[in-house]
Amino acid sequence: MFLVALLVLVTTTHASPLTSSLALLSKHNIPHAQVVYLDAQDLRSLGLNLSQRLALRQHISNTQDFAFVISHFNSTRQWGKCLNIVIKYRYVLGTDANSTGGGYLDYREMREMALKVAQPTEQLPMEVQWEAINTVLVEQIMQRYSSQIVAVSSLIQVMAEMNTYIDEPGNHGSIVTRGDISPTNEPWINNFRYDCTSQNGTVRRLSTQQYDDTLQ
Repeated sequence: MFLVALLVLVTTTHASPLTSSLALLSKHNIPHAQVVYLDAQDLRSLGLNLSQRLALRQHISNTQDFAFVISHFNSTRQWGKCLNIVIKYRYVLGTDANSTGGGYLDYREMREMALKVAQPTEQLPMEVQWEAINTVLVEQIMQRYSSQIVAVSSLIQVMAEMNTYIDEPGNHGSIVTRGDISPTNEPWINNFRYDCTSQNGTVRRLSTQQYDDTLQ
């Protein structure tokens, strides 16, 4: 046991300031997303020296935001709803991640997570409110990408519906934000071009010449 502890100490001592600081954070089960809430005194109390604190701050500040949209999704939740889902996240560059190359996250996996909760599941049945659904989605994202993402904001827009069975005037929905990032806030008025529960919104692609003509 003593030899194992000594080996860990020697390995940490000879590691780079960033590597050793990340190892200390991992030892205390502190994900990247929570580092922004720690001040110098907090980091010192965790055992990080000056070079480690500087390396960690520089690492965490090397971030980039990304966003994607799922437009006019025909969900069977709450007896059929037309949804827009807008998700943006902030991640630290240079981390090992589920990547398509260059250290960038592949958003398609996150998109699949959003599509899954957009439809009823055993854990989240049809009648569950959008606030609860969005909260679960954001928590899943933060947990799955805890070593790469420092913040995420998810917006679920729900199209108004007025009929014999449902009285929901005006577009509405949920915004859930975790971490140091501004909440996603896309326009709410006229944000649905068509009712995707009853109409097909497929738009014909323009040829290159047709597109050029539109610019004249």
